[in-house]
Amino acid sequence: MLEYPVERVNLGGVNFPIRFQYMQTLRRYFAPFCRYKGPVDFPETVSVPPEEVAARMTDFGGESFTEFNLLLYHLCNLLLPYGRCLFHGVAFCIDGRAWLITAPSGTGKSTQYRQWKAVFGDRVRLICGDKPVLEFTRGGDVVVHPSPWRGKERWRGGAPAELAGIIYLEQGLHNEIRPMPVPEAVVPLYAQILYQPQTEEQLCQAGSMLDELLRRIPVWKLVNTGDEASVCLTYDTVCKKGGY
Repeated sequence: MLEYPVERVNLGGVNFPIRFQYMQTLRRYFAPFCRYKGPVDFPETVSVPPEEVAARMTDFGGESFTEFNLLLYHLCNLLLPYGRCLFHGVAFCIDGRAWLITAPSGTGKSTQYRQWKAVFGDRVRLICGDKPVLEFTRGGDVVVHPSPWRGKERWRGGAPAELAGIIYLEQGLHNEIRPMPVPEAVVPLYAQILYQPQTEEQLCQAGSMLDELLRRIPVWKLVNTGDEASVCLTYDTVCKKGGY
């Protein structure tokens, strides 16, 4: 197999040296994240062995798409020591502040984002369509960054922004939004932090970031029908009236 040069991939401000086995993986998914300058932060080259790709092909399909998904499994753990994590949700920006729409897969996150675009147009800017990187800064802010993992729609995101709040989505027969108390939010949000716990240290790192997220960022539960009215309700309750 042809061995490609090591590429420097920036995820949430951390530069990882990655050797891709398939050039299509780099071109299709990671190219926008290889344009950053600066030193490499991670001391070892990250790579998915060809035998690991071959063993998981039946799970994902083609070689490139398999490598792409396996890199997610490798990198989600490597981000933790840098105060960053991959988080399952649609991240967008409105009026300069970022919001996360999160919920289990198939709950309607993409539909809800489409409604935000339909209602507010260019005031809404996508950051990441599926798995953004959350950065926990020393100053107390949480910054949302794009990542190569954009979801099945493959929406291309944009610049990072400071996180204002999290909207936990639930399908229902009516529209209702309310603050989500910390005891209620702990388990649902922990399930959205993407990592493969292999050590006690990684468990502690993820737990610490969840604690920081819940202390710093308000969480709202939105029961919704997936219509534009649910977006207007959310905006009026959380954004327009200073809910954050």
